[in-house]
This record gives sequence, C-alpha cells and structure tokens, in this order.
Amino acid sequence: MAFARYRAFQLPGCPLGFGRPQQGRGQIVQRRPGQLMERQRPHQIDGQEAQPRRQEPVDHPFAQAGRQPGRDAVADHLLHYAVGHPDPATFDAAYRQLAEFHDETWERLGLTPEQTVLGGFSMGSVMSYALGLGPGRPAPAGILAFSGFVPEVEGWRADLPRPSRVFIAHGLADPIIEAGFAHRARRLLEEHGTDVSYHEGDYGHWIEPAHAAAAGDWLAETLLR
Repeated sequence: MAFARYRAFQLPGCPLGFGRPQQGRGQIVQRRPGQLMERQRPHQIDGQEAQPRRQEPVDHPFAQAGRQPGRDAVADHLLHYAVGHPDPATFDAAYRQLAEFHDETWERLGLTPEQTVLGGFSMGSVMSYALGLGPGRPAPAGILAFSGFVPEVEGWRADLPRPSRVFIAHGLADPIIEAGFAHRARRLLEEHGTDVSYHEGDYGHWIEPAHAAAAGDWLAETLLR
C-alpha cells in the first residue's frame, strides 16, 4: 500500500502550527490514503449505522499540541465533521460564492440554467449537488457527480423534485467517500422521480475512464434535448 509522507513543523506565533523548521519540533508523519479525521459519532450509510473511520494516532502538531487558541480550533474542526456532513460555515461561504459565480456567468454569456450542466469530482460533485438541488436555486439541465455525496448540513436541504437529470459514477472500493453515499444519493433522487444514470465499478477514488466516456455521451444527450 502506498504511503503519503510529509514533514510537519511548528511555526512560533502561527495558530495553525505550520511553517519553517524549529529545532526539535519537526516530526515525520505517515498517513494512509483515506484515513481521515472525522466526527466520532454513528451515521447512516445505506440504512446501516456505521462509525466513521478513525485516524490512527500520529505524532502531529494538532494531535500532540497543548491547549492553545487557534490551533485547538483547527483540531476541533477536523474532529467534529465527518464525510457527508460538511462544516456549515465553510459550506455556506462556498455555496454563496458559487451561486454568485453561476449567476454572473449565465448573465455574461447569455445562457440559462436549462442550458447548463453542473459537475465535478469528489467535493466538486458535492457542490454540484448543493447548487443544482439547492432551495431557491434554478434547476440546471443536469448534474454530473463523480465520487461524491448529497450533503447533509445545517441550513441546506435538497429541493426535490426538480427536472434536472443526474449522472452518478462511484468506485465500490473508494476509501475516501464510500459507495454507500452514491447509493443514498441515487435512492433519494429516484424516490422523487429524477432521471438518474448510475454507474459503479471496482475502483477507488478516481474517475474511471469507461465512466468518463459514458458521461460524455450522457452530457451530449442532456444538453441536446
């Protein structure tokens, strides 16, 4: 299994604890892909109660630091939000900025939401769901979601049904965002009559070439309707 290796340093006066080396402060940290610091409470995937993955103990400034303002806030933030449940403050900021960008782009190019497909990979697909299904937001022609999830976050709820078509592709071996999130998205959408094109396969957290080709065909069909 491949490892991601990096060196973490503490910077005096920096609340995040990173920066130039300080004598005696550098540590080597190893992290396997997919091991995330997550909210330690049960949540539902495919109707089953599951515990979020826990990160193995590491010699890291966030994990080993004393109680200091700023750095503790970052550590607490990382520990309290799980995959599928974005931090409300950062989600809201990104949501508002993307909404403004979409509105400005449609006006500048003389296009309409009905001539647009919102799409992305991983968190890009999460925000495509968020803006494509968001309350008060116009329905695009389609949503293209690679390896993502419909967010569950305070202050946001999917506005369904709506006429947008949805393409979902997800790896069954995805260690970052489990395939159960794709199954839940599909079920939610189809329960409200959404036209969903669903694809999955035995791969990880990436875009499978065969599914990229299928997405191209779906995109052409969606925009030419």
